[in-house]
Amino acid sequence: MTENMKAFNEALSQDEDLRREFGELLESLRTSRMEAILGFAESHGLTLAAEDFVREPSAEISEEELKVVTGGMGLPGDQCSLFGADDEPMILWY
Repeated sequence: MTENMKAFNEALSQDEDLRREFGELLESLRTSRMEAILGFAESHGLTLAAEDFVREPSAEISEEELKVVTGGMGLPGDQCSLFGADDEPMILWY
């Protein structure tokens, strides 16, 4: 993580108003993206609604979801490699 990103995260963690404003920005982006997707689908004769974007809660997690959150992508021999590039650590999942 760059020093600029660290400073940004620190500012968000310390300033409630900034955090609220950033949350509003993210919500606005989600809404804009959803509206764009709805319009795109409609222009191609497909019908979507806002409800189609709501993920139904599930009490169970699938094997694929479990592998992703525990460090794999569901590929044979899930492994993780850690390496550095330009003095920044990078995690590569394969």
